[in-house]
Amino acid sequence: MGMARILIAEADAALRIAFRLILQKRLGVSEIKEAANLAQLQSCLDQWRPDLILLDVMMPDMDGIRAIKFLKAGPFKDTKILVVAGALNDDQMNFLNNQEIPWMVKPLYKKQLVGKVKGLSEE
Repeated sequence: MGMARILIAEADAALRIAFRLILQKRLGVSEIKEAANLAQLQSCLDQWRPDLILLDVMMPDMDGIRAIKFLKAGPFKDTKILVVAGALNDDQMNFLNNQEIPWMVKPLYKKQLVGKVKGLSEE
């Protein structure tokens, strides 16, 4: 698998645990870090370079679209991003589609998450 380092940026602790278990057990991901908010996301990115960021765009203290623009404009422009969200409005969907950033709407299914991450690792 090409994705050895994944950062899970998700406000919901139960979902972070579920994502971690799926990624470890189904895909053998060796390094996973977690961020529950913007400060933790920034701290992780200051010290660590993930292959993929699994990003909840609806975190309480963060505008996910602005975060993506920031990431893509800086040193993380080549880092793959997979967006997860409870819902996306038309502007968010259009932005993600125009930037060719894959996204999934919660609730997620194991097969769906595994398939998306596998697909990104093969690009």
